[in-house]
Amino acid sequence: MRRHVDRELARARIRIDAAQARAHPAPIVARLVQVLRRTPAGAGLDWQVDLPQAVALRIDPDDLTEAPGALLENAARHARSRVWVGMRADDDRTAVIIRDDGPGVPDAELARLAQRGVRLDQGGDGQGIGLAIVTDIAEAAGGRLELINMLPGLAAELHLPRHPD
Repeated sequence: MRRHVDRELARARIRIDAAQARAHPAPIVARLVQVLRRTPAGAGLDWQVDLPQAVALRIDPDDLTEAPGALLENAARHARSRVWVGMRADDDRTAVIIRDDGPGVPDAELARLAQRGVRLDQGGDGQGIGLAIVTDIAEAAGGRLELINMLPGLAAELHLPRHPD
């Protein structure tokens, strides 16, 4: 119960802080990739990062670290050889896109992936809450998480409001 209350308080903080928040995804993702390159899952991968430096999003920098961090960890765990990170702008939003070349997810299971406690890879570490937390962070900041089968691989698109620079 305490953990649930703490998480709800954190979500409320994210919502309140989002209006004034500002974070640049390029340096945050660069630091995350640098760390993941030193892990067993990420060491042998080809990391391709193409993010413009000038883009700012309306989200707290800590939340922008946590959300792509979870997505990048998942991509490193499931990729065969490559992880690509890019960006796409749509009107007043920007999507940070993380794509791996792994096996992807069965279409019937794709919608369930972001549910708390759901894990499709029972052999690995984890609690099945990473994508649920990313969803919470995205929604609290006025955005959303979209998971797309790419055949091969999976793309996670973190859609967030752009900061009006």
